[in-house]
Amino acid sequence: MAQSNKNSTKGINKVEQENEKVSAKEIQNKYLNEKILYTARRPFGVSYDEKSVTVTINGYNYVVAYDVPVKIPRFVAEILDSSYSENMKVYEMMKKAQQQKIIAEM
Repeated sequence: MAQSNKNSTKGINKVEQENEKVSAKEIQNKYLNEKILYTARRPFGVSYDEKSVTVTINGYNYVVAYDVPVKIPRFVAEILDSSYSENMKVYEMMKKAQQQKIIAEM
């Protein structure tokens, strides 16, 4: 009888742990899907004729206008921020390479 009680307690603890994991995932999903006000910055090299950027995630397209505050899911904003940061790194590397080329030609 004591053994049976011990096993059922282990089962309950396991279910509680699984519920906590689900709750953490739900919290994370709720956070990432929350709509926030975001203004997409135009990266260097993007023509002013282009009015928006399209982000495609799992078959869903999010079209976000440049330089206009819009409400979008947080995960889309994070992707746009990451993309902008990477674009800036590339721009800085290209700028340094150009400067080094000019110096080397002197």
